Amino acid sequence: MKKTTIKKVFSTISSLGLVLSITLSSSMPSLAAYGAVSKDFGLVDRVVKQAYTEWSMLQSEHPELVPVFRIYNPNSGEHLYTTNKVEYNHLAQIGWQGEGLVWYAPAYDTVVKDSIWYKYSVESTLVYRLYNRYSGEHIYTKDRSEVDQLVKLGWNDEGVAWYSGPPDGPIAGDRIYRLYNPNARGVYEAGAHLYTENFLEKEALSAQGWLYEGTGWHGASSATLLEAYSAERTANAK
Repeated sequence: MKKTTIKKVFSTISSLGLVLSITLSSSMPSLAAYGAVSKDFGLVDRVVKQAYTEWSMLQSEHPELVPVFRIYNPNSGEHLYTTNKVEYNHLAQIGWQGEGLVWYAPAYDTVVKDSIWYKYSVESTLVYRLYNRYSGEHIYTKDRSEVDQLVKLGWNDEGVAWYSGPPDGPIAGDRIYRLYNPNARGVYEAGAHLYTENFLEKEALSAQGWLYEGTGWHGASSATLLEAYSAERTANAK
């Protein structure tokens, strides 16, 4: 496989006194290389992980990762998120606009392993999907109290959509930002909410008047992503 190198240089991060230059390719740098910068945690760590997830997508399937896809309904304004490629393809066939893979969620076995190692409960990683049959809106939330409240209001609980990655520490998954459009017809109308791992998209929407509601959950941990990338790099080198 021909590899195309993409250079991206990050400017000085004054709070840490660092200038970070990273060369990214279609396969990822080694775990050792990542460890050299992850020791600083904080801002540098987030910048590195953001670059990994935005600049490269895995080229083969990995059982420890679950791809999350986003598709847009031009009639209602809703973005729907799903791990089900059959659902995604069906909606694309009836007029929805596919936006592709937007982040990776951790697989169940990975969540169990990480929860034991980092001492958090599997239940705290569940991300639920709910549906409002009157407006067509879907809501995705890790907050069980929000689920219970919406069910009382008549929403359908569609169960666990995927799992959240580690919320903090040096291998925390990238934040999945939740935003609300105050110009929607109602708080729970179709198109009222959007979820993204892309910081630039989050900032652009905020500048357009969307309200940032905080971190909804996290994607797969950086360690899991890097292990998958390293495995692909080794396979491609053969």
